[in-house]
Amino acid sequence: EFFDLLKYIHPALYISDEMSDLFDEIKINLEWWKSISTDENVDSALTFLLALVDPLIELESIELSQKLVLNKNYSFAIKICKENMLVILKELERPQISSSMINKLLQCLPLEVLIFAMSKTNKPQVKHNIKYYLSILKRVKPLINGKYLSKMGYPEGPLYKKILDRVFELQLNGSLKDKQQAIDYIKNSLTL
Repeated sequence: EFFDLLKYIHPALYISDEMSDLFDEIKINLEWWKSISTDENVDSALTFLLALVDPLIELESIELSQKLVLNKNYSFAIKICKENMLVILKELERPQISSSMINKLLQCLPLEVLIFAMSKTNKPQVKHNIKYYLSILKRVKPLINGKYLSKMGYPEGPLYKKILDRVFELQLNGSLKDKQQAIDYIKNSLTL
């Protein structure tokens, strides 16, 4: 069969029943993503590739990336999965994990990695948290930006990032609902 050719790419690559089930789950999650997003396309080939190389150890996957001369995005996604995926998935299992923590864990991951992770996990809480990030948190725009801080008299510099990060964290967790609350928080909690 066609998939028998995989062994020529790498001897550990093959399609098991478990892999086939994972592919089916990826298809479902790719369809879900397409149904909720009109502005961000997912590279489905990369998502399936992540599943295919998942059984490989980190060194094997790096060697395979080099052997196949994969582009930077593909190599980066494979590397992220091998280095960080287990830790991130474990963190997402925590009961009552905050929205800001979910955002912090997932915001730097490529969409294809998130779809793969959501497909791979058998933990409903993890699946829910990734879907929540993709459908809600990823779309949240910060209430304020550096212009507001400048108007308030804060000098530009590293403090901007600290303030904006803290305000966005509170916003994601529901403590700040609008710009005025964010401005009031800054005025009352942070001195120049």
